[in-house]
Amino acid sequence: MQLNILFLHGMGGGANSPVPRTLRQALSNKQFTKDGEPCSLQVISETYDYDPEVATQQIARLKETYQPSLVISESMGAIHALGIQGIPHIYISPALNYDRATTIAGPFIALGNSLGFHYRTQRGANRQQVRGDHELLARFRPMIQSYKEAVLSSQQRDPSFAFFGKSDEFKWLGIVSIEEYERLFGKTYEVHDGGHVFGTKNVRPKLIPKIVEMLGLEVVKKPRTRKKAVQ
Repeated sequence: MQLNILFLHGMGGGANSPVPRTLRQALSNKQFTKDGEPCSLQVISETYDYDPEVATQQIARLKETYQPSLVISESMGAIHALGIQGIPHIYISPALNYDRATTIAGPFIALGNSLGFHYRTQRGANRQQVRGDHELLARFRPMIQSYKEAVLSSQQRDPSFAFFGKSDEFKWLGIVSIEEYERLFGKTYEVHDGGHVFGTKNVRPKLIPKIVEMLGLEVVKKPRTRKKAVQ
């Protein structure tokens, strides 16, 4: 049995961002069972466009192709994850009020684009190019609001959990908001000792146990090998 995990990266990230890459490597060294049957986990992470309308189509195709059993989203990826219902979610530093970010940062992004500078949070090939024209930025607000209304009007909320950094700098701007997450999903979250960037160090001790819990998996422990005593 194979279960697919869809990972939606944050602003300026990409298919090979640090967290999904580390998660993929860590899961490859573990064995799981579900309902008594051997189970493997595959992490699907692809770069999607910054334009929310284009991104919606791309993510819908990923969902249709891979039929994920779990969605993990990081930062800006959370607003796109809101549009996927009927699947458990793990949110990492969710920027659920990302429309505030476009209002605050939009003019600076637009200026940088006009000067030939493109915003990327991580270096390397195949990264999301952030564009700051006003028409594009205006598309985020109605999309985010419609997703939130759909969540609030749903009779049964999807199982959800979030990780928030205690020192997340975007909390002060209201872009990352524990209160907004509680309004949508309740008090199903953990505040860890960190900032907005989750960090690969948290993948094994925090993220993987939560994945195991939400997917109802059992970890297969490898038998210990006894060392022969030196004669």
